[in-house]
Amino acid sequence: MMLADANWLRDELELLTQCLAVANLLGMDLISYLDEFGNRALAQALGVTPSLISQWKTGRRNVSPESAIRIERATNSTVTRAELRPDIFGPPGESRDQGAA
Repeated sequence: MMLADANWLRDELELLTQCLAVANLLGMDLISYLDEFGNRALAQALGVTPSLISQWKTGRRNVSPESAIRIERATNSTVTRAELRPDIFGPPGESRDQGAA
């Protein structure tokens, strides 16, 4: 990895960390989170394309249970798995893990 790439990645991670701190204060759902911070940072954190994030946002594709857990982790629980998939994880605020990881 070139030094410029490493510096860019460090800067992106720092920006994502700052975004997460703000988002935690606001308690956002996925659409609000993406409207505020964009698709790219979350896509990078999850290792998926911004196009997939856009499909989730518009409802063209459902978020899989596994992706819901990954989004919850990537957003530091700002967006919860229960908000994304209440059919699997129960209503928001109810802690229920179905073993998906």
